[in-house]
Amino acid sequence: MDILVNFLYYSVRAGTPLLLGTTGEIITEKSGHLNLGIPGIMYVGAISGVVGSFLYENSCGNDIANMNPFLAVFIPLICAIIGAVLMGLIYSVLTVTLHANQNVTGLAITTATCATFRSIWATAISAHRLSSLSSTKRLSPDRRNAPRQQLFTAPMATRPPHCNMRLWRSSSKARERLRGPWQRLRPT
Repeated sequence: MDILVNFLYYSVRAGTPLLLGTTGEIITEKSGHLNLGIPGIMYVGAISGVVGSFLYENSCGNDIANMNPFLAVFIPLICAIIGAVLMGLIYSVLTVTLHANQNVTGLAITTATCATFRSIWATAISAHRLSSLSSTKRLSPDRRNAPRQQLFTAPMATRPPHCNMRLWRSSSKARERLRGPWQRLRPT
């Protein structure tokens, strides 16, 4: 019973932002406009809020005593609103003023923002991992190469499939299987 209660609690908690975006989309569709860029616009708003919070915390020197609680909430909120409004403005200019396709524009905004911020996030995480690796103890060459040595000394049947790809690709039957039926008719 406890698992069911936790599941319901977390599903309502995680679904509330989606329900707010859905409500906005329903109101937009009543006006006859389809906005498929709402997840991307929400994503830009969330990332802008995180950036605003980060900048405010850095301006205070990461000292909690120097932080104003009102500004700690107000600055990220304003940044999130500004980011979402700018993305909504871009969408509305493209679709209303320039008469671009609503479906394509909305999906392009969602895809572009998610891909851009995901690559930025991955870069930041990898930079953080590299900086944290410099402070850790280095492994000796024996321990660092141990998994690789075990992989290539294992019998052929127990190796992962990607180790056998070179042998599979080199056989002529495998090359024939890679060709489609339209390529088998042409002389090679």
